[in-house]
Amino acid sequence: MIDTFVLDANSELWKYQLLELRQSLVRYERNGAAEFPGESVRDSFQILHRLSQGFHVLHANLDDYEETLYFILATHQQCHADDLSGDESAPNLESMEFLLSRNRIWKRWVANYTTRTTIRIDLFFNIANQNDNRINIDIASTSKRIAEEAKRDSSSMITIAAMTMLFLPGTFVSVSTLLPNSIELCSSTRLTECVQAVFSMTFFDTDIDENGKTVLRVLPEWWYFLAATIPLTAMIFAFWIWWQKQRNAKGGQDSYPPGTNITTERSYEQRHENHALQTSHASNNRKMLHY
Repeated sequence: MIDTFVLDANSELWKYQLLELRQSLVRYERNGAAEFPGESVRDSFQILHRLSQGFHVLHANLDDYEETLYFILATHQQCHADDLSGDESAPNLESMEFLLSRNRIWKRWVANYTTRTTIRIDLFFNIANQNDNRINIDIASTSKRIAEEAKRDSSSMITIAAMTMLFLPGTFVSVSTLLPNSIELCSSTRLTECVQAVFSMTFFDTDIDENGKTVLRVLPEWWYFLAATIPLTAMIFAFWIWWQKQRNAKGGQDSYPPGTNITTERSYEQRHENHALQTSHASNNRKMLHY
């Protein structure tokens, strides 16, 4: 009878340990990951892994306990077979069989809790991946907006550069050109008025007619300005466009080794990216079907 009480007390210790682990597991099963704002995902993973470890250790202890029960039960059966009366050992044998049956039940529950813990770990892992994917999508969206703003700024800078190239040749020609006729028209008293002309050139001038009215005079050499400015402007724009194309072509080739077929390499990268996306979608679909 003493060994039966000792085994029953030992069995109660395993029961308390099983109930303690079960309470922690049920807490995570009844509440989702969002119900634990004070715990990070890493802390939740650590707790669940400790629970899984505890269930595995408890299952191993119950296996050892079951072997002990089988040994003591066999010993009692041998003693009962040697006893002629057979009355005193019958209650002990029934108690041993009860403890053995209860131990099997607890082992089944431990196996069940171990599987449920693994499922909960996988669920938290998938939730963490979804949160990471959501963060990555937000980062990509922000990067896209930054790129769009940078593109607008780049377009503005290109516009400013284009307008500068448009007006710079004419300004250079107008400042560098000084016609002899304009020098004759500008006396010492009217030098300031002659300088205040369109594009700093003296093709336009004011004079007093016979009636004493101020009139605007245009010199016949005004076409010199257009003849010099238009070809120079066209040459500058052509050189700028050629330089942009050369720079873009060189920038596209810098990311590949020398001698690489860029068209084939980009086609391979596109196929590889599409295959990766299809694999990712298929994996996510399998996980969703699993849960």
